[in-house]
Amino acid sequence: MKLLALLLLAGLCCTGCSSDGSTGLYSISGRITSSGVGLDSVTVTVTVSGGATPLTATTDALGNYRFSGIANGSYSVSPSKAGYTFTPAARPVVIRRTDETGGDFTAAAAPAPVTIQLPKTGQTVVEVINDDGDLQKGAAWPSPRFVDNGNGTATDTLTGLVWLKDAGCIGMTNWTDALAAALSLKSGMCSLSDGSTGGDWRLPNLNELQSLLDISHENPALPNNPFTRVTAAQHWTATTSPELSYLAWIVYMDMGYITTLGKTGQAVVWPVRGDGVDGRVRLPRTGQTYSYAAGDDGYQQKGAVLPERRFTDNGDGAITDNLTSLVWLKNANCVEETTSAVRKIKRYGALQANPSLVWTAALASGVCGLSDNSSPGDWRVPNRGELQSLMDRSHGNPPLPADHPFENVVQNAYWTSSAFAQPDGARTQLRWIGYFDSGAVNIRIIQPADGDCYTWPVRDLKPIAR
Repeated sequence: MKLLALLLLAGLCCTGCSSDGSTGLYSISGRITSSGVGLDSVTVTVTVSGGATPLTATTDALGNYRFSGIANGSYSVSPSKAGYTFTPAARPVVIRRTDETGGDFTAAAAPAPVTIQLPKTGQTVVEVINDDGDLQKGAAWPSPRFVDNGNGTATDTLTGLVWLKDAGCIGMTNWTDALAAALSLKSGMCSLSDGSTGGDWRLPNLNELQSLLDISHENPALPNNPFTRVTAAQHWTATTSPELSYLAWIVYMDMGYITTLGKTGQAVVWPVRGDGVDGRVRLPRTGQTYSYAAGDDGYQQKGAVLPERRFTDNGDGAITDNLTSLVWLKNANCVEETTSAVRKIKRYGALQANPSLVWTAALASGVCGLSDNSSPGDWRVPNRGELQSLMDRSHGNPPLPADHPFENVVQNAYWTSSAFAQPDGARTQLRWIGYFDSGAVNIRIIQPADGDCYTWPVRDLKPIAR
């Protein structure tokens, strides 16, 4: 009775209501097929923008589903069934005084889950021992990194994604028009002769767009490439801020900053296509499952499927990420001092950048709740890609999966080991940081006057003698 009352208050459920508009309640319906045949027993979920309790239904023997008693508003409809993947992955639905029909999906066999390997960041400049340039963790980049296909496209051999060669063809627009422009792109436009048709191209999600970055370069922050008309300005992604749905994530191509912008603002559109299955590494999904508009991240959900059980608590003070096989300290804000080289831990566990590298390198079993038999030198400060790999773009404050097992996650800035340094080796005294409130990525001076950052150690998954 309490659940029914809540749904009635939310305007989502009404016993005996019709869809003729007299009650202000309507319906959402559609069909799910596999190889042209209706697929039964698919769980369909209607999620409400704003976080109210979702509604679920199950398809019948013909693959049909229907929700009734739906109020005016914005929703996302998504199907799920073990062993299947769906196209689109989710559908945005806006109820405006009428029933919504034709919410159809096509099912196919789901690919087997994969463990991904993160690529190197591109940083090779060593500013201090144990930083990103020193350790250079991750998969090596192929050479050449990009291949000009001679048809208006270029393939990134690292990720397998195919990008529009003329990065400035579409130019700047608002987010809604950016989605539409990317979806409508086809051969014969923007110097394309690749035989592509409408719907082949899309606006890249956040993981896809930032995969282009080389943080050892600036203006633009890209490795050597065949692209034309690349601007240093902000570029749209198809990924929406989960906290404020009127914002979408953008990437600045001058230096590689990641932040959000109002969807009515202006940013560059750089379309991509392909599933990235032929690259040296496989990019994961961002985690966004709510679709705000056709063609967005929630609609497409491109990338390797995230594990159903994302993290495993090892019971020894460490957590294994089943997506990347990286092992993280369970206590995300440990303040225990493990080396005499660190003279003090600043308030709340925050440190300056270089002391954080020293402190982490000395971390070992017996401190910070660890009983994993790790030794000094096993742990490190994560590079920019490693720290961001924890982030789930369907959540904020913190941007982690809802069922994560970590403790003491601070909704503030965490250091990475990645220096913001120039290819000529110039020392900038800047380092990349990741925010575990919003999920933004920025840079900070390594001895900030306005406060230090937190440290979240990581190590490789490897046998440790016991």
